[in-house]
Amino acid sequence: MSSNEDQLRGYFHAYQHGDVDASLEYMTDDVVYIDHAMGFRATNKTYLRRAWNRYFEVASNDDHSSEVHSLHLTPTGEYFVEWTERNRLDRDWAFLRATGTPYAVRGVSIGLIKDGLIVHNADYYDLTSILRQSGIDEVPKSIPTLEL
Repeated sequence: MSSNEDQLRGYFHAYQHGDVDASLEYMTDDVVYIDHAMGFRATNKTYLRRAWNRYFEVASNDDHSSEVHSLHLTPTGEYFVEWTERNRLDRDWAFLRATGTPYAVRGVSIGLIKDGLIVHNADYYDLTSILRQSGIDEVPKSIPTLEL
């Protein structure tokens, strides 16, 4: 079996290429995935697949890219990954209006991987940076629930 580090790198590689199914192969069926900026929490792969498929439907596949800057993994499986994602929204996504303007956001993922599968992942990034780069001046006072 591949090491946890190889598996993490495989997951981020699949996500970088917008391959939802391949990304999810690196997760347990009952993965807990949290996107703190969007106020989103999934507690299984089925729900996460729906969310990511919707995201990649509204985002520009031509402009999507992400880069891993650093990856740190403890012997017990806790990890910290620093990344940058670049994209643009061609259609509305959750409470974000589509402007077609490219954005880049730097963020971190913190999680736990066991036996080569991600059990828990939490993403943190600056949502207001995406809004401003996209030309959206009004920042929501609260984050509505992500409807799928």
